[in-house]
Amino acid sequence: MTAKELLSSLLTGLDNALPSGWGKWAAGGTIVLALAYLAFVPTAVPVDTAIIDRGPLEVTVTAEGRTRIRDIFTVSAPLTGRVLRITLDPGDPVVGGETTVAIFEPAQPGFLNQRRQAQAQAVLANTKATVIRARAEHDFAKTEYRRVSTLDVGRTVTQTDVDLKKSLYDAAKASLDAAVATQAAARAALISPTTRTGGESRNVDECCLRLIAPIDGEVLRVLQESERVMLAVAPGLTLTASCDNRSTTISKALG
Repeated sequence: MTAKELLSSLLTGLDNALPSGWGKWAAGGTIVLALAYLAFVPTAVPVDTAIIDRGPLEVTVTAEGRTRIRDIFTVSAPLTGRVLRITLDPGDPVVGGETTVAIFEPAQPGFLNQRRQAQAQAVLANTKATVIRARAEHDFAKTEYRRVSTLDVGRTVTQTDVDLKKSLYDAAKASLDAAVATQAAARAALISPTTRTGGESRNVDECCLRLIAPIDGEVLRVLQESERVMLAVAPGLTLTASCDNRSTTISKALG
């Protein structure tokens, strides 16, 4: 029976039992007492219940931490050149002595200012004149040697004369070859940088240098993925060395 039903039943019983005057006063007092009772009665609070039993205790701790990396390796650029775009990502596995971590190709030649270009052109013109003179001396020495070779050795010319003409011819030929090589070097000094298109094919095995991972592990960090010119001993990648199915961080750098 609820409190409201109990109060209603009590008031009805008092009205029937007491005279009409006393019934009203009694009813009023009862109502006041009932309201005071209801006001001070504690309200029930819902709770979770469970059966108490023995079992394992599990404690979970969630907090921020910092990993300390040991045996960090830095892989540097062996020489100055252009490193192609690095395709490895952090977390990729590498095998020491097998996995290519970077590919280098020769760097483009630098730009020539007006003074350096004029100097290079003057050197080229000088080498052209040197080649012309060396070729004339070569042709003359060749003609002299052929002429002497047709003569009767022992009667018209001596063997010493033939050997001398042969020596002069060989020297003139060597001088001509040296002059031609010098001219090629002077012409190469005028080579300007070229723009390589993305679709241009390159034979990596012929033109480039492969940089191989020094240890077994994983890539920790790539300092810069884009293709760029790197100076010698410049850092570029970081790796992690594998040990007992766990990773010990390693730094591999390329410039």
